[in-house]
Amino acid sequence: MKKQLFFLFLVLLSGAALAYQPVGTDSTIDMLTWNIEYFPKANTTTISTVAKIITDLQVDLIAVQEIANDDAFNQLIDQLDGWNGLLTSHTYGDGSYQKVGLLYREAVVTVNNSQLILTNDGWNLPRPPMQFSLLAKEGGHIFDFELIVVHLKAYGDATSEQRRRIALQKLKAYIDNAMDTGRERDFVLCGDFNDEIDDPETSNVFSVFHDDPDNYAFLTAPIAATGSSYIGNPPLFFIDHFIASRDTDEEFGANGFTRVLRLDSELYNYRDIVSDHRPVLAQFSFGNAANIQTMPIADLQNNFGDFIGQTISVSGIITISAGLFNSGYTSAYIQDDSGAGINIFLYGTIISELDRGVHARVTGLPQIYNGLHELVYESHEILTTGQPEPEPVKVITRTLASTVNQGRLEQIEGEITSFSGDFMQVNDGSGNGKVYIDSDAGLDLSAFSVGDNVRVSGVKTVYSNEGELIPGYQDHLEKVTGTGINPQNSTKIRSSRLVGTYPNPFNPATTISLELGRTDNVSLTAVN
Repeated sequence: MKKQLFFLFLVLLSGAALAYQPVGTDSTIDMLTWNIEYFPKANTTTISTVAKIITDLQVDLIAVQEIANDDAFNQLIDQLDGWNGLLTSHTYGDGSYQKVGLLYREAVVTVNNSQLILTNDGWNLPRPPMQFSLLAKEGGHIFDFELIVVHLKAYGDATSEQRRRIALQKLKAYIDNAMDTGRERDFVLCGDFNDEIDDPETSNVFSVFHDDPDNYAFLTAPIAATGSSYIGNPPLFFIDHFIASRDTDEEFGANGFTRVLRLDSELYNYRDIVSDHRPVLAQFSFGNAANIQTMPIADLQNNFGDFIGQTISVSGIITISAGLFNSGYTSAYIQDDSGAGINIFLYGTIISELDRGVHARVTGLPQIYNGLHELVYESHEILTTGQPEPEPVKVITRTLASTVNQGRLEQIEGEITSFSGDFMQVNDGSGNGKVYIDSDAGLDLSAFSVGDNVRVSGVKTVYSNEGELIPGYQDHLEKVTGTGINPQNSTKIRSSRLVGTYPNPFNPATTISLELGRTDNVSLTAVN
């Protein structure tokens, strides 16, 4: 018995065999901010202990601060199966450093870009923040966001406090400008701020964020008053935080939460061999897509401004595959039985399952970019595959310039009046309509030239608030000779048919779509 107790004491002393309580799940994005004090403060013991903690916690990414040795950081990564990491290149003038960086699980997180920011103010930001463009996939959810990791000036004197205040003002101005001028509006700012968010107003360095609650949320606010992320005096000292732009509300979800991980209660000598900071967890739980009502795309398009900022689901046929128009991000199109369509957008990755002919349910956030209505992707469900493409709606060429009916398949027929670079102008006598030829689609245009009569199908889209038609596939382009068609990769049978009604059932009105063949005689009778 004494031998067993002695052995247990040695195990606890080393920390090597402890099992730490996991906090990550397979259905959430789980991130930590963790100042690992002057890592590695106990050399190889710290490295192996931190590796064990990270493995057991089962989180997805960790914003780290105070990394004092690049080689030790790389040794840590070597002990983490399936993990990778990045550190800032910054060093102090004397050659020492306390670097910020990122550790991430490669099966979940992709780093699209990283950069140091605000490097021209070494006084207020002695450790320049590091920004990461990240894509996290977990549990059927995708979170595309910008992560900024900070380690602000320490100490409680008035000068240090003022330096933190100015640093936060600069950080907010930087993020505000990035959201105003770029496509990405999901920002998470985290790290060691060396200050408390619930200080009195007169001494609160976070005032610039507190004063803008419509655009920013303190994710750590619910736990800051009663918790402590720093192990020392005073006993309640919460200085490690998550601040997020309001556009992340849907990703954080109603069940999202923050929590201090009291690892010092699990490892008795934690402060001696690991850090004087506890890691802080932010768990992004997302909304429950199954509880989000699927709505007709026509209702969304007709009242688009009412739905910006809300999570929406649509269900329809993918008409333009993700990756067709750009290999660096998703820009797909979907169209449903209401006859309307919409662009599905996600920066930094291709959702390859959103392929032409797939019937899918897609959930996301509506936004407008340069006049184009987009559904910013969050998740999807494949319902069926191999479905026929909806028949394009025949329109006259001059209507292409408008921004209405964007996202749906349309078709024009007329003469090519100009053809230069990526643009073709087609006129049926009503006025020119612009056709954009996306080079990434790989279309063979060798058979087409100015003066040809053509039939062009494609998706109606908008760029810089001007409408245009984009063909996606070779069968979207046909040369018309005389009264016949030169069947260049065209196998469609063009005859009269009732496309459908919307809404159905209806009360008190409905829209009936009817396509007529060129020589058909058709009568339509409505019976109540």
